[in-house]
Amino acid sequence: VHELIKRAAPRFNSIEVTCADLIHKVVGESERQITTLFRRARQNAPCFIILEGLESLLGQQGEVGNGEKANGMYRSSRTSHSALDRVLSALLIEMDGIQEVDSTDIETGSSVHVNASRVVVVATTQSPDSIDRALKRPGRLEEHISLELPNLEQRKQILSRSVSREGGLVNGVCVETLAKKTEGRSHAE
Repeated sequence: VHELIKRAAPRFNSIEVTCADLIHKVVGESERQITTLFRRARQNAPCFIILEGLESLLGQQGEVGNGEKANGMYRSSRTSHSALDRVLSALLIEMDGIQEVDSTDIETGSSVHVNASRVVVVATTQSPDSIDRALKRPGRLEEHISLELPNLEQRKQILSRSVSREGGLVNGVCVETLAKKTEGRSHAE
């Protein structure tokens, strides 16, 4: 995703974050990390924020509790939905705040009007259905692009680019055979 953005908008800065790295055990730390991330993007505008693996950061508001499973992880009722809801709320507040901002410059103390709409959020997920509907509303993550798994011909092309020119073999296996055996797999796999 980072490379595509650099090609499409070379004059934009970009900040790439793995969402799992934003999860902290200390109460309020995840929210602080999100606020810091968006502040950095506004300071470096025009800027893309690339959130990799959004499903690891949050799920549906209030969906977990009493040891229920969310995003593949079990959470206790004491820390579950309220922690996830706080993270989601922080993210929503920051996404809503990238429209236009009046703030005070810390160094000069003067009032500054920033057109922060030059901050664009791009998120990736392997589980689009697990993302809270509030994030998909207009003005947030409103455009959705689905990348399907490659078909047989596309897998052949991918594998052909990855093999040596010595007979079209991958570890002694024909590209055609390997392409047939990799149905349901992505390029990364």
